[in-house]
Amino acid sequence: MDKVAKKYQLELLISPLPEMTIVSPVHRYILTLLSQQLRTEFLTKLSRHLRERQLHITAVSPLDSEDLQVFEIKIHVDQPIDRQQLMQELLELKSEFQLDFSLQSDDLFRRNKRLIFLDADMTFIQCEMINDMSRLAGKETEIAEITNRAMDGEINFKDALRQVIALLEGVRLSDLGLLILNISYIPGVERLVYILKTLGYQIGIVSDGFTRIIDHIKQRFDVDYAFANTLEVRNGKFTGRILGEILDGQQKMCYPSGSCSKRKYSSRTSYCSR
Repeated sequence: MDKVAKKYQLELLISPLPEMTIVSPVHRYILTLLSQQLRTEFLTKLSRHLRERQLHITAVSPLDSEDLQVFEIKIHVDQPIDRQQLMQELLELKSEFQLDFSLQSDDLFRRNKRLIFLDADMTFIQCEMINDMSRLAGKETEIAEITNRAMDGEINFKDALRQVIALLEGVRLSDLGLLILNISYIPGVERLVYILKTLGYQIGIVSDGFTRIIDHIKQRFDVDYAFANTLEVRNGKFTGRILGEILDGQQKMCYPSGSCSKRKYSSRTSYCSR
């Protein structure tokens, strides 16, 4: 350094750094809220819960949206958040106020993501398709009872799904096709997909629903990846049986990370890994 300084006729000064107190790192997160209407009552309850968990809100910012209200809440905390536990704690608020949310670390990885996975029912589309399919089968009461028992923890998801699918025996593919053509999509989802793909993102749908429906959505919106459960069909009707391994909530969480086994349900559907 001294030689370089002399060569370019520079004055070189070297000073020791002052001693500094090591400060504990702050962990930053983004909680994104999405709803038709974010009520003041909800924001009050949410703020109270975060405060009790010693999660400090540093900013609340609205995001541009046509028909939905979307907010980003910046959170700072001294210790890393147990994401799964916090999401579980907020489920009651999610159900009470009919909204969706996500929690992400506010880091460079969040800003540079290029793969987004979405659920289907009540996220990409505005309904629970199993309810509409139950009407086709004339089994609304029976399927609703199974669904309620599963939600109350009386039976696990896989057993409940098998029972539901058994009740769909005899439903014609042509009738399901007409139902699919009248799917009601979440307002703004087409614009969202267009913008994300324009920005270079790849998009996937992972659902514990059925491939006949998800495959249609994949083609309709030119989605890159799609995963769901496959129902057996014979002579143009559902047999009441499911093919292959059941895709449940646990698998839905690990598909985007590439940690589940490869699953390909049609020639247009490929597996995505990180």
